[in-house]
Amino acid sequence: MRTSLRCLVVATAFAAALPAALLAQAKDLPLKYSGPPTKAEISAGDLMTRLYKFADDSMMGRSIGTEYNVKGAEYIAGEVKRLGLKPGGADGSYFQRLPFVVRALDAASTITAGEQTLKAGVDFIALAGGTPKQLSGAKVIWGGTAFDTTDLLTNEQVRGNVVIMRQFRGGMTQAMFMSEGMKRFQASLAGAAASFVQSVDTFPTAMVNNALHPTNAMFLRGGEVAPSVTLSAKAVEMIFGKPGSELGECVGGGRYREMQSVMRQVHAAVA
Repeated sequence: MRTSLRCLVVATAFAAALPAALLAQAKDLPLKYSGPPTKAEISAGDLMTRLYKFADDSMMGRSIGTEYNVKGAEYIAGEVKRLGLKPGGADGSYFQRLPFVVRALDAASTITAGEQTLKAGVDFIALAGGTPKQLSGAKVIWGGTAFDTTDLLTNEQVRGNVVIMRQFRGGMTQAMFMSEGMKRFQASLAGAAASFVQSVDTFPTAMVNNALHPTNAMFLRGGEVAPSVTLSAKAVEMIFGKPGSELGECVGGGRYREMQSVMRQVHAAVA
């Protein structure tokens, strides 16, 4: 029988139950806590001891790619080792490495549409959770407004093409996301080389910095994926001459530089 993150799961369950059980006493809980030695039986006190250690300010949130994430994983590994569980990770360890990276859009990336060259961070922002597909010779078509189900393109119209859509300005609710209309919209884009979204006239500085100089790690999926591209309104006009006008030719893609990030999760087996 194989188990993973056993202590973490238990602690999380305790954290979820804590407000209901101790809501009236919450104001009396200490900021720091070091309880007595733990016992074999599961108790609120034992879980509180472990939770305080794992969620202590010194762990700095245990963000992926930081030494504090490593410290959190090592704490769990130490606990499962103390419980006598056998290592189930790589190379006889308790750890499994996951493909998380801090991925930055290369500022030298370009998209060429006809005779127009779009520049990363100025005319477009791109992100890809795998190997970015390089688009070459794909025609560009205007797709109206994203999530608009009143005038959907057909699969024949989008097949092999780059679809550019106006950004949806309304609030996206869970009901909308799960609706039959959303399923029809997503199905209508099946076979497209990629879908780009027209956003604001000028990208906010924070948005550009987050793309070119990110700090958060992302899970890197295997295989080639179409990049997620957001275009400025000016870029769309450069491509079409004016929004929704004639087709153009689109080549290019995104290049990325990567700073390797580390995340380890604990794998252990019951002896």
